[in-house]
Amino acid sequence: MSRFSVQTSSHLSRTGWIGAGLLVAGPVIAAIGWWVFSAAVAAGASPGSIDDGARAQFIVGVLMLIIGAIAAPAGLVAVLVGRSYEHDVEVRQ
Repeated sequence: MSRFSVQTSSHLSRTGWIGAGLLVAGPVIAAIGWWVFSAAVAAGASPGSIDDGARAQFIVGVLMLIIGAIAAPAGLVAVLVGRSYEHDVEVRQ
């Protein structure tokens, strides 16, 4: 009768580490974008506002929200793709 012993380890490649960073940074970027966007709206800014500074703040907030919304799922995919596994199998008789 044979017995098997399997030890598995997983590691992240460069893609995996970038994905982990995006997964953490995405919500942070979106939160900062929401804060900038909320401050711009509270100041009365809109895409058609006359004040260029308020409009720029509004657009920066929206862009940060979009970037944060894309970064988190992209990071999750990159973490899944950037994993590698090593298996050590030992067979005992």
